[in-house]
Amino acid sequence: MSENSPDDAYVAKEAYQDIGQASSYDAKRFTSFRGKIGDTLDKRTLKKALNAIPHSDISSLRILDVPCGTGRITQYLLEQGTHVTGADISEEMMQVAEKKVSAFNTFGGFYPMDASALTFEDNAFDVVVSIRFMGHIPQDVRIKILKEFARVSQYAVVEYDLQSKTVELRRNVDSLLKTGIQLPKRWGWHIFTKNELYGEVKEAGLHVVKMWAKLPYLSGSHYILMQRTTGATK
Repeated sequence: MSENSPDDAYVAKEAYQDIGQASSYDAKRFTSFRGKIGDTLDKRTLKKALNAIPHSDISSLRILDVPCGTGRITQYLLEQGTHVTGADISEEMMQVAEKKVSAFNTFGGFYPMDASALTFEDNAFDVVVSIRFMGHIPQDVRIKILKEFARVSQYAVVEYDLQSKTVELRRNVDSLLKTGIQLPKRWGWHIFTKNELYGEVKEAGLHVVKMWAKLPYLSGSHYILMQRTTGATK
């Protein structure tokens, strides 16, 4: 088991621990035309990453979705026939998620826990999936989280928002026109250089296998397939 402390503080950690916010999360982000396109691209890109992991059939994968939030990705993975377990610090978000996934017989349950101190056994999963998360997290906590991913699974698919001049221009236009979803300023959202990405992954005992752009030139979102480094300490 991990000895990481679950007490690392960051603003987004306390978000959505309110049933009202949790209940409105999907409607605010994924019901508009833009939101639906983003959702489709998330799932398409995630599937590419999962298909790059050596396995006989996708249904054989044991996946941990963290943070699982309202179960958007959990539900999608279950629809692909995989065995999925969800974890999130917000029990309120998971209450919303339960309604989407309870009928699937390959659903392994939702567990309230901090991503930097997972309580699962070593090698409990084949792959960890982590979407729309790392940009909120301070660097020292990100390292702890990645180390936990490497402890509980050989592979991880983690979304990182990478720097790009063309994407930065698009974001500036969005800001001027006030389009898209605006996160509260107090949250912040970190956009990574490739050097930051590779450095953090290496420090956590992982290495980058391959990455996929969610929408080249228009989005900085990349899905990074990572694998535990041979001989890495747990």
